[in-house]
Amino acid sequence: MKLGSQMRRLAQRRRHLLISALIGLVAAAASIDHISVLPPHLSSRDVEIASAHTTVIVDMAKSVIVDTTQGDATFNSLEDRAILLGNVIGSEPVLQYMAERLHIPAQAIAVSAPGSPAEPLPPVIVGKARSISDIARYADQYRISTDANPSAPVLDIYTEAPTVTAADELANAAVSGLNHYMSSLDTAQNVPAEAQMRLTQLGTAQGGVANPGAPFQLALIAFAVGFAVALGAITFITRFRQGWKLATAAS
Repeated sequence: MKLGSQMRRLAQRRRHLLISALIGLVAAAASIDHISVLPPHLSSRDVEIASAHTTVIVDMAKSVIVDTTQGDATFNSLEDRAILLGNVIGSEPVLQYMAERLHIPAQAIAVSAPGSPAEPLPPVIVGKARSISDIARYADQYRISTDANPSAPVLDIYTEAPTVTAADELANAAVSGLNHYMSSLDTAQNVPAEAQMRLTQLGTAQGGVANPGAPFQLALIAFAVGFAVALGAITFITRFRQGWKLATAAS
């Protein structure tokens, strides 16, 4: 009698574990894939975060940087202009230019103001480790942050996007968008050629994946949570039913 009861409990526990494991697997799959029931279909989610970086030198058409006769005031004005250009990246014309280059809505691009000696901002570092909680927040977004060098007219542009290619394109588009916008202003305002600003990009953007292994980590967490919640719910329901039967039999 006892042996039969123990065997039944063991089989029941195995069944509960199997059901919980299946629910955990479904949760893991749903965390990294879009699951469609009608029709049955799986499509991958963008859970990785890619980042890229590029550097721009801010100068005049008649170079101030290489002209040793220029004073500190002129050089400092270029540093201020680098900060200004970092803010211009977030303007509507430049945003629209970048959106058209990447074939995304302009509203999908978030831009942070540039850092400065007075108000430094932490840049997005290529390959910087992120926590699992960041995946849901940033995986499908396009982000730009800029950092103005406090001792030179240099603007660093950092980007984040769902893929490395998109992050590279966003950084390069930010530079070309700035050049395009400044050129249009010079033309509209008839600025003499020697008084126009010149932006020189030091090589194309170089990017990489900021959170390698994110799909596996996210799936593992989703499986653990799904398994624990399912097992807890099944155990509670089973004990509740057993208690109900005992109470009914006693009455």
